[in-house]
Amino acid sequence: MILKKNVTGFFDQSDTPTKVDLEEIKSIVYALEFTKIYKIKEFKEPEQNRNYFKITLLNLTTNDNVCILINGQYPYYCGVICGRNWMNNTFIELPSTLRNCLDTKFDFFTPADLNAVVNTIDLKELSNAELKQIQYWKSKTFGEIIFNGYD
Repeated sequence: MILKKNVTGFFDQSDTPTKVDLEEIKSIVYALEFTKIYKIKEFKEPEQNRNYFKITLLNLTTNDNVCILINGQYPYYCGVICGRNWMNNTFIELPSTLRNCLDTKFDFFTPADLNAVVNTIDLKELSNAELKQIQYWKSKTFGEIIFNGYD
């Protein structure tokens, strides 16, 4: 899989940064509450040390937390075990009730996709700024790059 330029949230000065639409994310995420299965516990936007949105949901049926990450530059999302930092994320499948809502606007990355090791060819479209971050943080998998905490 060839990674798209700016997916890390870093870019060269000559690049035009990409961003997902915040209002679109909010409307879809808040629509999850209408399923009557989930309640939003936390909605964090990308920050200087995180290139993704982090949404924590409470499953009202099981009382379990579900965490979703949405890349801040492209409409990519995944599920993770809550409470881990980005370098130790454990990617998980998400229930179909969540996928049915999110898949309308976003592309889901499976745990297999995100745990796959990147090759040089996968990085060919990235900027020098991104390659420097990947090298510095020793990122080896798609998940570590697409959903990162580089600062």
